[in-house]
Amino acid sequence: MRRFALLMLLVGVLISCPRVESKEGMQLWVMIKMDSYFRTQKELKIVDELANLIEQKKLGLLDGHSSGGHQFEVNFYEISDFATAKSVVESFINDNYPKLSYIVSNDYEMLYETL
Repeated sequence: MRRFALLMLLVGVLISCPRVESKEGMQLWVMIKMDSYFRTQKELKIVDELANLIEQKKLGLLDGHSSGGHQFEVNFYEISDFATAKSVVESFINDNYPKLSYIVSNDYEMLYETL
């Protein structure tokens, strides 16, 4: 019985520990609110600009993008410094697209998606 209780305690501790990702596993997601249901050339231009920015600064690599339901997402992997990459993305969007509604996260979010 003691072994079982100890095992359950250990499992509880492991489950409650924050997930630490390796450098290769860190991701950065940008979710953008769109006026149209699917992406347009405007969103594709933002993908190119963000990819060039992140990759030139050697902060990560473009993984891909998708859209639907008035939300557009672009994500990067192998993020070397999430805080710096997030700051770079936010500064770029705020400077170049000040009216854009967006969020930067380390995980996918369905913030703007509607049917």
